[in-house]
Amino acid sequence: VRYSLVGENGQPSDAFTIDSSGFIRVERPYDYESQERNTVDLTVVALQTVSGTTLENNASVSVSIIDINDNGPIFEQSQYDETKREDVANNTFILQVKATDADSGPNAVVEYSLYDTEHFYIETVRENNGSYIGVIRVLKHLDFDRPPGPNYRFKVVATDQGAGSLSSEASV
Repeated sequence: VRYSLVGENGQPSDAFTIDSSGFIRVERPYDYESQERNTVDLTVVALQTVSGTTLENNASVSVSIIDINDNGPIFEQSQYDETKREDVANNTFILQVKATDADSGPNAVVEYSLYDTEHFYIETVRENNGSYIGVIRVLKHLDFDRPPGPNYRFKVVATDQGAGSLSSEASV
């Protein structure tokens, strides 16, 4: 029996191959995010010659491509700056940050956290369009006269929720 694969366009598949035992393999990397569809429909053509007569049979195969966590979140800005008075109340909104992840499903869900600060906290909020933002608020009293000076500098980290989570950071 000889096998071949035909793609949806009626031409031999360039993304998949089939070996002499009928095992289908991926021929080249398939990037989930760059495809319009993530299902590939193929036709397996099986040919066998018996007593000088070639017999043919076809079978339809549908290959579903599943996204892997191969993209990390990317912040809209690498540096965020904001100015507030020192007498702002706790829970006062400071600023909003946003990172997007090109993956899909849980691989694209972004959670935010802060590092190097005890004066602020961040909430992850899901917007109506499905994207995630980080809302930074005052946790405890700000002090203009504190050492080392009036500026508060810290890091915000965006981490996706996919297997083998990926992250990036921005400065505030």
